[in-house]
Amino acid sequence: MDEIDQASEIEQARVAERLSRLAKEMAARGSPECTECGEDIEEERLQAMPSARRCIKCQVEHEKFARVRRF
Repeated sequence: MDEIDQASEIEQARVAERLSRLAKEMAARGSPECTECGEDIEEERLQAMPSARRCIKCQVEHEKFARVRRF
């Protein structure tokens, strides 16, 4: 195993550790609520985007509005 492979394995282990820690923190807090509609943010969305503050439906609407506002 060369240095690049070792560095890659170390980084993968660090990422796995951070994800595990984040999952534990989220489980302790419960499911965060959408800042727009107040519904729980879907677990899949939080796994993909831990910093999400809107559910998918509200995020799509937010982005549509932001695009319209730019023009």
